[in-house]
Amino acid sequence: MKRYLVTMIVAMMATLSTFALPLEWWDMSDTAGTDLNDLSNSGTLASVWNFNTVGAVTDGNGLFVISGDSGTTTRKMPKKGTANAEAGADVYASPITVGAYSLTVDFAAWSLDASSLGDVWKLKAQDSSGTDIAGIEFGMDSTTTARLRMWNLESDGAAYRSYSFDVTSASGTVAEVQFDFDNGTVAYVVDDVEQYSAVDFIGTELAGLIYTTSGDGTADWATAASSISIDAMGLDVLSGPAPSEDNPVIIVAQSGDTLNNVPETVIITTFDADTGDVLVFGASGSNNNHIQQDAVNWVSADGGAVDVTVLTNKAAAAMWYTTVTTGGTFNVEFNKTNNYTSVGAYQIRALDPGSLQLDVQGSYVSGDISNTTAETTYNIGTDAAVGLVEVISTTSAGITTNEGVTLDYVNSPPKRGVGSAAYTNLSSLITTWTTDQSTVGYIALVGIAAYLQSTNVVATPESLYADWLGGETVNTNLLEDVDGDGVNNLVDYAVGGSGNLPVSAMDASYMTYVHVQWDETEAALRGLSYDVQATSNLVSGTWSTNGVEFVGSAADTPAAGYLTVTNRIPVSEMQDFLRLHIEFTP
Repeated sequence: MKRYLVTMIVAMMATLSTFALPLEWWDMSDTAGTDLNDLSNSGTLASVWNFNTVGAVTDGNGLFVISGDSGTTTRKMPKKGTANAEAGADVYASPITVGAYSLTVDFAAWSLDASSLGDVWKLKAQDSSGTDIAGIEFGMDSTTTARLRMWNLESDGAAYRSYSFDVTSASGTVAEVQFDFDNGTVAYVVDDVEQYSAVDFIGTELAGLIYTTSGDGTADWATAASSISIDAMGLDVLSGPAPSEDNPVIIVAQSGDTLNNVPETVIITTFDADTGDVLVFGASGSNNNHIQQDAVNWVSADGGAVDVTVLTNKAAAAMWYTTVTTGGTFNVEFNKTNNYTSVGAYQIRALDPGSLQLDVQGSYVSGDISNTTAETTYNIGTDAAVGLVEVISTTSAGITTNEGVTLDYVNSPPKRGVGSAAYTNLSSLITTWTTDQSTVGYIALVGIAAYLQSTNVVATPESLYADWLGGETVNTNLLEDVDGDGVNNLVDYAVGGSGNLPVSAMDASYMTYVHVQWDETEAALRGLSYDVQATSNLVSGTWSTNGVEFVGSAADTPAAGYLTVTNRIPVSEMQDFLRLHIEFTP
């Protein structure tokens, strides 16, 4: 079972935002023999582990297999000096301190024998001080049972729960520790069923992940007969900062590899895509044999659909792209040919309203001149958010942009590089690259910019009033009556319609006055202010708020964004009058 997005949120977290993306995610779809720090990471951070593993590699069938002879291992992520990491430490340069997250492991199968007693595999989340804040571990508890343990940091230490399984399983289990920095909540979920929850989580930051295999100190993981197979693992966002104009276009997922020259069809990764997402596949080969229209296919088994796939290429650099017309899960299939090929698959999404627009560019540099610099300019208009993918055919010094950002590569740049970056508030996008190889005919680049133009429309009192008029052009002044209901536009607009006109009542002690108005936030946006005023003389008296007593208000009544407000004045021997005074300030 491949899992790319966690969609189940436990009850205690039900009020959280539904914004969800994998931050770090390994789906184990790499070619056979891929070690830990060479695994493709399709998460938005796409960090790498600091070292490889011994005796733990992919099997080529979508599983990462920890064999019993893998020894004692500790690996950290992100690797120091790489993207997202500090220069001198294996931790995030900017630790995560807000939002809700799920540490998830999809165990596909396991087989443990008696000699593995005491051996444990772990995936942990740590803070920058090295304190474990959450974790999942699996190992042999006794000669007859395997144990899944899930735990987290609480005020009185580490809380944990253990779950027993047979020592052999072909169906596996999925474990999630879901923790929330904002609310201090935690939940343990096994196979989509909540097993435990608490409100005493005290972790304050997430600085990285730790992968370990360990044992009782005698013959740790020394029995080749034992193995654990993992289908997928990683860190998902259950709730985080809501999308904003700071990041309206993001690269949701990415995955890449360097492929050998054996012709076959391979699945590079799987995308969980929404309608409107743009899917891009880039490939740069040692020759042009891979450049075929049908070389890339987006295969969905759950009803997902895409538009026509477009192929564009320059020399041996090629790119296939399409737009998702019906959301679903898509296997990204690539038909390998008899050349060595670097490939990268990308999923680009607009978080703000609007459809992504595409601009595709390509360029050549003559290969007989070394150290030649070339530029590629994209037509993105002004004030745009952009997700960029570029493919270069052979060795370059790496691609940088006018924003001073070097592209993030999914393979080993810069030879046959496939890279990406995301930007916001751009009025121009120009990438620069320099050749350092002079033995080929041409060096080429192709790229695609998926962009969203910011409308930057700032609501004003005038624009909101115009919206309320709904395009009417007759009787639209404030003191006119656009809908002919006998109430002028200002009052109609300010109280939410002629059905909400003020009402009054009187008893032996008070005259009570009830009116509807926009709440404080909405009124400020619309330039509206309200006062309940009193006078004792309609002809020559002065209207004033003196003596008017505020009684209370009911929020979102009669509708969201409105208040129903009650005021009163004491009954006197004099004849008194009340009115609602409304001002509109553009």
